Amino acid sequence: MKNKNVLLISIILIILPSTLIMFGDSIVDIEGLETKVAMITAIIGVVALWFQFKREKDFAEAEYILNLNSAFAENQNIKDIYNKLVKYRDTKENQFTIEDKNNLMEYISFFSTIANLVSRGILSYKIINGFLSFRFFAIINNPQVQQIATIPQSNYIGIIYKLYDGWVEYLEKNNLEEPFKENSLRKNYPEYKNFITNV
Repeated sequence: MKNKNVLLISIILIILPSTLIMFGDSIVDIEGLETKVAMITAIIGVVALWFQFKREKDFAEAEYILNLNSAFAENQNIKDIYNKLVKYRDTKENQFTIEDKNNLMEYISFFSTIANLVSRGILSYKIINGFLSFRFFAIINNPQVQQIATIPQSNYIGIIYKLYDGWVEYLEKNNLEEPFKENSLRKNYPEYKNFITNV
């Protein structure tokens, strides 16, 4: 689908202006074959630059995702919380105590940068859903985490609530299931919306 869109944009960027240059003399007075060829060459150059910028953006995005995964995997506190979230998923037994609050907040804060980048349009829900969905919803929709960390810290994590709200809308729009929906923040604490902050 992505390749088809790129191809369509390329065709429009080359064919439409080229057609106007070749056959648009009645509208704009462009004299001489050399001028027309030069203009078509310039258009092709612009398209080539567009492809180069897009390729560099894709590489930068991929590099950011790899660095993000490394940061997540290398933080021992976050790893410990993640392991408990996996255990909760498998057993449905409570895994957290009040002593975990700081580590839980560290895990949740990991998503602040992502929330900021999504809010600014640098990352999209489509991109982050592919590799962060479990990590995010496992904590945000965990009833123990909601009681111990999320709700008591509502005044400070509005950006996380904004990320959550937009992500759930993305899932609904694309007929995708919200992970751990049985304990969703929307269901358990609908008042979270009062704390959403804009970035």
